[in-house]
Amino acid sequence: MPSFAQSIKGSLEAEQPVVLATLLSRSGRGTRTHARMAVFPDGSSNGTIGGGAFEAKVKEQALACFESGTHGIVKIATSRVHFTLLEEEYLIPLFRKAANLEKQCIPYVLAQPEEGPGFALYSRKGFCYLTPNGTVDEKVMKQACKEACDDGKTEHDGIVTDFIGRKEHILFVGGGFVSEATARLAHTLGYRYDVIEPRPAYRTKTQFPSALSRMEGDDYTTMLSEFPVDEETYAVVTSHTVKEADIQSLLDRGCAYVGFLGSRVRSDHFHDRRMHTPIGLDLGGESPEEVALSIMAEINMTATSASGRQFSKGNNLVIVRGAGDLATGTIIRLHNAGYAVLALEIPQPTVIRRTVSFAEALFDGQKTVAGVTAVRIDNIGEAYPAIDKGLIPVLADPEGKAIRALKPQVLVDAIIAKKNLGTKITDAPLVVALGPGFTAGLDCHVAIETQRGHMLGALLREGSPAANTGVPGIIAGFGKERVIHSNTKGTFTHAGFEIGSLVQAGDTIAYVDGVPQKTVIGGMLRGLLREGMEVPEGFKVADVDPRGSKACYTLPSDKAMAIAGGVLEAVDAFMHTSK
Repeated sequence: MPSFAQSIKGSLEAEQPVVLATLLSRSGRGTRTHARMAVFPDGSSNGTIGGGAFEAKVKEQALACFESGTHGIVKIATSRVHFTLLEEEYLIPLFRKAANLEKQCIPYVLAQPEEGPGFALYSRKGFCYLTPNGTVDEKVMKQACKEACDDGKTEHDGIVTDFIGRKEHILFVGGGFVSEATARLAHTLGYRYDVIEPRPAYRTKTQFPSALSRMEGDDYTTMLSEFPVDEETYAVVTSHTVKEADIQSLLDRGCAYVGFLGSRVRSDHFHDRRMHTPIGLDLGGESPEEVALSIMAEINMTATSASGRQFSKGNNLVIVRGAGDLATGTIIRLHNAGYAVLALEIPQPTVIRRTVSFAEALFDGQKTVAGVTAVRIDNIGEAYPAIDKGLIPVLADPEGKAIRALKPQVLVDAIIAKKNLGTKITDAPLVVALGPGFTAGLDCHVAIETQRGHMLGALLREGSPAANTGVPGIIAGFGKERVIHSNTKGTFTHAGFEIGSLVQAGDTIAYVDGVPQKTVIGGMLRGLLREGMEVPEGFKVADVDPRGSKACYTLPSDKAMAIAGGVLEAVDAFMHTSK
């Protein structure tokens, strides 16, 4: 079967039109988020946009385009698809270039205006923009292509962009049967690759027909020092004569992955998560082809930041942004209801209800609240192994990179920042947000009321939760008096009290740069910032519960659990109606 671009080029050369359908966004439980398909007048196609009933509807719409000449975005169920009718002869050179790039497994970006003619092709080999009437300025189009390479977005201010191929590049260090079999599979999967091998008989074109280069040299050390590598290089070392210093050099120069075909003993000399030895996943089998499958499975998993988990276990992943006290109540309730939960936090969380916050796991390695244990993880590859052990993984990921990588069914924004810090309604099929700063239907699907009162924990599918009053909820007649804010900026230190201590009005709870921080009421110290944190003036550093010895500081609050109940209701409803 011809490649995607080759099929379009061939149809245009035969003076036959083509409809290009590009998936822009998809919500619900579909597996694909970026895809494209070329549809021809006879109903045949090249590429896939999701399969099943959805793809059939896309193809039906594409066939209608031959009659109507439709060009633009069409909403199909919960998805948005851009359709373009291609029939102009001037596009042939562009798709000829694209076909050549695909042959070499070189990734590229196709870009076009949402409305009107014109096409651009962008790759590391150059930029080509063909348009009959200058619909979009060339500089604007080129910038959109560059951004598509960086962020993977499909829309850029009226320009549709589609990144095709893989950025990752494989470097085979050593020839032989395993490298040959792995190279064949790598090419099939769309990876570019080069080969470094000092022995001419083990680097022939017959053995590696699709290699970008088969580097010649006297020894591995010299060749590796001359070969350019970067963060998109995945090195597969199959020769046992490669020196450990050479492997370390690959890591030092930024290789994303270095796999060594050998024993585990060799890995003891390296302390880098990018080093994989023995290489590959444990899939069984001993033939070169079976080993190749194992190697490429691990490389593909690493390159796509996937979990390697069995699909048969289902995708019930919920990512919760935030792991403070309110977020922890939500996490516990979701976990107890059988959902897989990953929590994301900032590297140094400034929570004060530390005894009931999973955020503490980032400092101490683990934290148990109400019988549920959270553990710190250092990368998303550790998430599912922790979940499979019945634990809550907590990852320092303020940008939310794990959301894009793991594609959860549900995202819960539980940061409680009183404003939206970047969560979008398109981040997951279901996005739930806690408290002020969000509008249901705009930046989340469901908002949860967090203000104490009759509506606490209520689901809002339209509108926003009550605005922040700046006054803490009333407990035993006290509101703002309960919370201690720093009266200066500086380093926060304790004054002998710990969470759970009983204090009296006027007691010095802590210090900020030596300045006393006093409580104006007596009760139980229910919250206290971690010692050594740097705080600005006016920062919340402690919380006193006026109920004294009757207060509980070891379990999530009634407020936290009421909010958690609302989140669970929203998630359960979605999971039961979207299947």
